[in-house]
Amino acid sequence: MSGGFGGGVEALATSGGTPSSYSGYEVRTFTGSGNFTVTAGMGTVDVFIVGGGAGGGAAGWNYSGGGGGAGAAIEIPGIAVSSTGGPAGDGVYPVIVGAGGAHGQPQGHPANSGTENVTSSVGGGYSAFGGMIAQGGGAGGNGNPGAQGGHNPSHPSGGVQQLSYGGGGGSGGGGGCGRVSPSGPGHNFYGGRGQGGPGPVGNDGGQCQDQYGAGGSGGGWGGAGTEAPSATVNNPSGQRARPGAAGGNGDTNNYQTGSNQTYAGGGGGGGSYAQWPQQPRPAGVGAGGPGGGGAGGHGNANYPGEALILATNGTANTGGGGGGHGFDRGGESNATGYASGGTGGSGVVVVRWPV
Repeated sequence: MSGGFGGGVEALATSGGTPSSYSGYEVRTFTGSGNFTVTAGMGTVDVFIVGGGAGGGAAGWNYSGGGGGAGAAIEIPGIAVSSTGGPAGDGVYPVIVGAGGAHGQPQGHPANSGTENVTSSVGGGYSAFGGMIAQGGGAGGNGNPGAQGGHNPSHPSGGVQQLSYGGGGGSGGGGGCGRVSPSGPGHNFYGGRGQGGPGPVGNDGGQCQDQYGAGGSGGGWGGAGTEAPSATVNNPSGQRARPGAAGGNGDTNNYQTGSNQTYAGGGGGGGSYAQWPQQPRPAGVGAGGPGGGGAGGHGNANYPGEALILATNGTANTGGGGGGHGFDRGGESNATGYASGGTGGSGVVVVRWPV
């Protein structure tokens, strides 16, 4: 596929990715890693890069997980390319598409047999075009965790959280709810703010309000994550029936089709549990942010009257964060009842040029 540039510039012939076109533009879309290769000619291209979304946090006993942060999203117009350009001077421009981060797994899952700990959720992988990087999203905080590794902010991908903190990354992960071990008050946690790349690339995650509250949501490209209401707001008896926080909004880009599409929404937070035999039972979930964010979940099939709503994954090739899960309350013998978060959505790289 080739397209000619005005002003006597030699026509550009390329390979790599999935080719498409619309009025005035040729396009190559990368949904997986590869090479954008200029086989002949020279010109300028516009590039849109979205990092992988992060996994959502798992529930841990009565404690809710936070939503995964969205991958960073960057628009870079007017990049000069040619058949003699690229890192090796051969017209080859390496493309990396970040994978979505793994979800957290709860206490009681076979991977955590006999422990109260939860397996860390994981930040999204970074995406890149010719060395220009968009970070992956920051991991959603797990509920009631044991000791876990912290995020290394110098690494170009989203990291795992430490304790119930949301990880830093393209957009920050939502805070999970937890306690000081062996005892103590609940914690409030914020995800790290997205950094890396020119311009606004991401936003903070939201926090957990209190120990037994619902999880905070992941930040999105277009807006920060939010915090769910406190578990006991307007509810002095302490009964808990709150959905998780809604994920941060994504934002739009038109490079792929010529029409705006929404990318990089944050994952919704996990919901808190209702204090049994409280009626009615909790309703609603933490909605995923527009742009591929996964919705949060809550409940456990083995707790009387508590419907299980599974957290959902971020949408592939949007960089959306996975939803957090809330409240497992033990009793994990039912294989469908594991209160895992959702996995993050993979990233995408779009290259277009005028014809």
